[in-house]
Amino acid sequence: MVSETTLDNVLVHQKDKIILLISKGEFREAMVVLSIVRELWEVCGYTYKRRELLQRGIDEIQHRLNDEGKLHWKKRESLESLQSQLRYNLEH
Repeated sequence: MVSETTLDNVLVHQKDKIILLISKGEFREAMVVLSIVRELWEVCGYTYKRRELLQRGIDEIQHRLNDEGKLHWKKRESLESLQSQLRYNLEH
C-alpha cells in the first residue's frame, strides 16, 4: 500500500512538471499529461489543481499572444485554438 505522503509527493511532482511544460510553451504536451493524470487526481481530491493548471495555461497563452504581437498567423491561430480548448476543458 502506498502511503499518503508518498502519493502527495507524486502528485506535487506531476504538478511541478506540468507547470514547467507550460512555462516552456509546451502547452499541448502539458495538456496530454493533464489528461493522463486526471483520473488519479480526481480520486485523490486534486481536481482543483487541474483547474489551476488549465487556467495557468490559458493565462500563459494570452501573455504570449499579447507580448509577441508579430506572431506568424499560423502560430497565432494555433495558440488561440489551444486557448479555446483549454477554456472548454476548464468549464467541463
